[in-house]
Amino acid sequence: EITSDVVLQQFIDLNNEQNEIFQVKHINIFEDVINEKLKELTQHEIVISNANTNYKHITNLTENVEYYY
Repeated sequence: EITSDVVLQQFIDLNNEQNEIFQVKHINIFEDVINEKLKELTQHEIVISNANTNYKHITNLTENVEYYY
């Protein structure tokens, strides 16, 4: 016999199942977005690091030129 309690429980179970599927899908999407942002940050760090290195080289060259003249 199907009582209202059974129907309610089936609804709750189905809802929980759907929520789990939804969460897994969205967690995967969030992971992708976060990984993409991390890649971008790493690229920015590399660019900044290269800029610092270039700046040091230029500073050294400038000091050398000033030293010779």
